[in-house]
Amino acid sequence: MGDDVLAEDGVRQFRRLNRRGDRQGNAALRRIVFTRLRVDPRTQDYYERRIKEGKTRREIV
Repeated sequence: MGDDVLAEDGVRQFRRLNRRGDRQGNAALRRIVFTRLRVDPRTQDYYERRIKEGKTRREIV
């Protein structure tokens, strides 16, 4: 479920969802993440902390 792949932009390496992977798995992961962002204080704190570090929403999620 939700295979991820190593990617790089020339400056840094990061992981992202595999676009050719399990579409249902990727969709399920996105629903889980966005639900937790709405209702879970720990996830909200994590999100805010990463925003302050200069990460984009896409990088965080």
